[in-house]
Amino acid sequence: TPITAQTVAGRWVAADGVRRTREAHVELSPGGEWSGSDGCNGEGGRWVVGAGGTLLATSRPSTDMGCENHPAGSWLYEARRAAIDGEQLVFFDGAAKELGRLQRG
Repeated sequence: TPITAQTVAGRWVAADGVRRTREAHVELSPGGEWSGSDGCNGEGGRWVVGAGGTLLATSRPSTDMGCENHPAGSWLYEARRAAIDGEQLVFFDGAAKELGRLQRG
């Protein structure tokens, strides 16, 4: 199901089972801001949803500490569309290739 601003707002977490310094996640606020972590670095930026689940997100500068980094934030700002599949948020690139999945958290 294509996302809307209402269905995607909230916290989404990595479900890969890897233990990190911090929980890998993205949190999308209804006001268009997002924040998150790749497991050790803080991330954030802005986001907006268009018709049919189109997605545009930007990222602001972040630290670049090495750890078991998770691509949660990069999936968000690299995606061109997103959908809800059960309890998962699925990101797709411009060629409709799946980038990755997060679950509600």
